[in-house]
Amino acid sequence: MNQAVAARREKISEMVAQGKHVNIPKLAKEFGVHPSTIYRDKQAVRATQAPISEMINRGAHPAATNMRWQTVSRTVDYTQVNYEFWGKLRRLKAQGYELGALFAQPMIKTIVATVLGEGVQFTVKSDTPRDPDNPHPIEAVANGEFISTHKKLIGDLYYDELTLGDAYAIVNPDTSITPVQPSQVELDTDPLEWRKINRVVISTKSEKSVITDTYSAEQRIIKVKVNRIVGKDGQPDTPASEQTFTFPNLLDGLIPVVHFAYGREANELYGHPYYEWLLTLFAEYDDTIRKSLDGVKAMGHPVPVIEGAEDTQ
Repeated sequence: MNQAVAARREKISEMVAQGKHVNIPKLAKEFGVHPSTIYRDKQAVRATQAPISEMINRGAHPAATNMRWQTVSRTVDYTQVNYEFWGKLRRLKAQGYELGALFAQPMIKTIVATVLGEGVQFTVKSDTPRDPDNPHPIEAVANGEFISTHKKLIGDLYYDELTLGDAYAIVNPDTSITPVQPSQVELDTDPLEWRKINRVVISTKSEKSVITDTYSAEQRIIKVKVNRIVGKDGQPDTPASEQTFTFPNLLDGLIPVVHFAYGREANELYGHPYYEWLLTLFAEYDDTIRKSLDGVKAMGHPVPVIEGAEDTQ
């Protein structure tokens, strides 16, 4: 192992030991190497030292920073993936994977189309035997108007679940559905039953305001905080303000936020992106394609050669 490799891996080992997130693009820029090189160094470090918080591009929840090897009876894993990274990966914007991830979106689109291509059917859980010729009224509405209205939205939610690991949908009182980015959602779990959700907090932030939606089984609380806006061109300033609105929950004690998690294990609260298992392959694809293109460009440019010239010296 040369000194450059040793220095990179020593830096990664220190970050892992301190529970810090290993930012592959940033380290690649710092050491002047391709991101795939940093990724391979990280994999080598993880082979002997792999805390929960250092799963591939996963940020650590405070309750999930114990080493995997410290105890066999590890309980709940609250680790969340880096949604920003995986969102960029599927849009070919993640540094070091712009070419290697070309297969990412078509792969998931094919899975979504295959699974949901013929549509879905809803059934109502009931103690009475189900009569196919006389469906429950809710089933008739769900499989008719609801499916025709929300078919594309259901596909988009499934796409988010596969590509980001988690997807969330708010069921509104008028039966409409509002998708929510997982990076906006915070789950407040029961301390004794960790899979039981007590509250769901959804934060929407912009330059001018912060809106916080808190959903529980009893009510919905909306807090709207408007930042101070400085007037321009002689317009008066808008002072900062904060308002709170409370509404009853109309879904009979059920929190109207549905969480879809892909590939989570029995002790995990959040899911994993479908690509997580393919990230090494994407890095290799990107490295190979870039080097191949560089070689083609170098060989494709003629090099001028001067013959018969006298040496002036």
